[in-house]
Amino acid sequence: MQPSTPPLPGLRSLYHVDPVLSRAGRTLLFALVAAAGIHWVAQPMPNAVVKVENSPVEIWLMQWGPAAALGVAALALIVLLRRHAWLKQILTDGITIKGTVEEVTIHEREAPKSDNSPAFGRAKIRSYYTVVRYAWRGVEKEIRFKLPFSPSSYQITEGGEVDLLLLESSPKKPLIRKMYLGGVFPRGRLIW
Repeated sequence: MQPSTPPLPGLRSLYHVDPVLSRAGRTLLFALVAAAGIHWVAQPMPNAVVKVENSPVEIWLMQWGPAAALGVAALALIVLLRRHAWLKQILTDGITIKGTVEEVTIHEREAPKSDNSPAFGRAKIRSYYTVVRYAWRGVEKEIRFKLPFSPSSYQITEGGEVDLLLLESSPKKPLIRKMYLGGVFPRGRLIW
């Protein structure tokens, strides 16, 4: 009996683990909200009590702001769709190779102070990075990954092995297999 391959993650799951996809999604959403907001603010108020004179910069922003924001949204959508298609191609057609974890780094900083944060012991924000060395057709390569969750979520330890997925056409851009097909997502949920 063949081992079952995990199902391909959906767009929502990929959004949580892929930094390029999530950045493109956030940019798309922000640009659409900005276009709608600028368009709404630029509408004339026929019953206004006080007539407001706008500066040339404000007039220019009201005329071209929505179009510029929609242009940024279109670019973000193109990046999002191309990245999603590329990820799907790697996850379906990619070759699995072994890599060696050279380094695991944890950057920690204090969360910004807010009204809800306690007076003492502010929360910490952690960012996780790993450097993986792998060989492709006799050539040693090294790549640095930012992990969405702690390295232990993916059983990544310094000196340990990790499965990488790569396309033969782009061997310099591998993915950590367990990050995308391992089922580790926010709050321990599977989002398929």
